[in-house]
Amino acid sequence: MTHKQHDQLQWSLGILAIFLVIFANTANDGFFEFVRKPTALLFYPKLIFSIVVAAGGNLLLMLLGAAQLARPRSTWSMQFNLILRLIIGILLGSVGYYTYNLLVTGNLRHFQLINLIQMVVQGPVSGYAPLYAIVSFLISLPILRLIATQADFAIMRYIFWLQLIFIGMFPIVIFFTGISNIDLALPLAIESGLFYPLMGYWLTNTTLIKQLTREALLVAWLLSAVAFAVMISVSLYQANLEKNITILTNQAFTQTFQAIPCLTVFTTMVVHVLNRSEPTAFNRFKQSWVQSFYGILLVAGILFIPLRLVLTVLAPWIGLFGGSVIWTVTTMVASYVVTIVLRRFKHLRRWLPSLFTALDQEVR
Repeated sequence: MTHKQHDQLQWSLGILAIFLVIFANTANDGFFEFVRKPTALLFYPKLIFSIVVAAGGNLLLMLLGAAQLARPRSTWSMQFNLILRLIIGILLGSVGYYTYNLLVTGNLRHFQLINLIQMVVQGPVSGYAPLYAIVSFLISLPILRLIATQADFAIMRYIFWLQLIFIGMFPIVIFFTGISNIDLALPLAIESGLFYPLMGYWLTNTTLIKQLTREALLVAWLLSAVAFAVMISVSLYQANLEKNITILTNQAFTQTFQAIPCLTVFTTMVVHVLNRSEPTAFNRFKQSWVQSFYGILLVAGILFIPLRLVLTVLAPWIGLFGGSVIWTVTTMVASYVVTIVLRRFKHLRRWLPSLFTALDQEVR
């Protein structure tokens, strides 16, 4: 793929991935709104959509792998500086989220740094899980680049089947057999932060995509439908078995066979971009969005809760789910505007880097 084709892919799939990642924060208002009315007509479409939403972070990691693993190795200092800036950005975003929550509850005087540190260390706050995954990816980048560039087709296929067996089949087998635990460590290469970037690279920077036929892509879509059917069926069986519909919000099985539809969607977009006539120049508006993806996710973590006002106003008219969609879009646009304004200042731009450009361009 050419540089312009990569840009087009990042725009097309990146916007979708960012929307899904932010929408996941709507929780019971949108993401899991279907459990409120399990007998409603739209229960199953919303359940299916909730599984699609869970794929947002995976698609983003595939785009990162496609962009960063193909670049020459940067110096250790450049890589360390970029990772440090991302971590500091996450910390500052967490401070903003934590402070706002204390402010609206009238407990600002109880602000304690130790509580904030515990929140950040114990797990992502304010929907920052994808940012944690991005930091992990960048930390692993030198090793991942060696694997990506040296692997042959047999290794690619081996890693795919490992993921399908350990992440896809094992959880379902454990559930139906009643085995409480299998004392077997998961292979490192099938962790989401490693598996999806590798697949993103192999599908865009090797001859793998050229070996794909139209029939094979059709089979991939059929297998994706089967994967969704399995994930939904097992999830509903668990809910019926335990007589608790809210257990669907745990999403115990939504990542089991997620690799199949994720790879299918990504591959379809790559084929679509390759078959289009290459544009003479990439739209500057689209490029500004792509460069702002990290900033959008970071700022959205702060703006998302205050902008819940959008849902409060719209829910009586278009329902919780529809209101959540507009709430998410509003948060995306507002976060983009804030990021664009901040990136106009040279010193602030360094703290809101583009995730898809060379590391040496982002640490200057």
